[in-house]
Amino acid sequence: MSGISFVTRPPISTQILPKLRQDIIEGHWRPGDRLPEPLLCEQFGISRTPLRDAFRVLEAEGLLKLVVNVGAVVSRPCPKELEGTFRVLALLEAGAAEQVALRQPADCLTALRQIHGHMERLDQSSSPRTYFQLNDAFHRTVVDGAGNPVLTTMREQLMIQITRLRYTYYRRQLSPARTGGGHPEVLLALEQGDGPQAFAAMREHVEAVARRMLVLAGQP
Repeated sequence: MSGISFVTRPPISTQILPKLRQDIIEGHWRPGDRLPEPLLCEQFGISRTPLRDAFRVLEAEGLLKLVVNVGAVVSRPCPKELEGTFRVLALLEAGAAEQVALRQPADCLTALRQIHGHMERLDQSSSPRTYFQLNDAFHRTVVDGAGNPVLTTMREQLMIQITRLRYTYYRRQLSPARTGGGHPEVLLALEQGDGPQAFAAMREHVEAVARRMLVLAGQP
């Protein structure tokens, strides 16, 4: 019996969670929409129990509201909560940038140069999704480059609501090629090994983005 191994699979609710989360974040389900349980159960080929388990996780993340006698309703981002989230994110990413400047991890800096180069080559025909993916890769690479798994986990949690707002922002407001202001200053400070300047540049960049997007958060 010692040669027998058992393969454990994640719960069904965990398997369907990324798809549900991404559909809300990307706006396939809009604030105020009720998620139809029968349709989703048929789509995923599951019963209502794992679906409702996933709903509870999404409610804890602030993406859904479970309403008695109604069901799961997509929540509307709260401007005050988003403002607080952005403030924490700005300090977290600024601290990560400072650490990258001081540590000078070669693989991280190389990746950032490549990502920035791709962003610089985007034109007016580039899709918002392409810009978003590159922008997120830039910031995530900075945080990962700090070498602190706690920072990485905290950023992932903070980014759930912010990512949803960003998708809305890109759909309504900006062409993707014109929203990367601040990255050159951050990258220069990182390459020069200037910790305080890297902190200041990243914080200013995130806060500038936050100011633009928080205006949108107050719109229906």
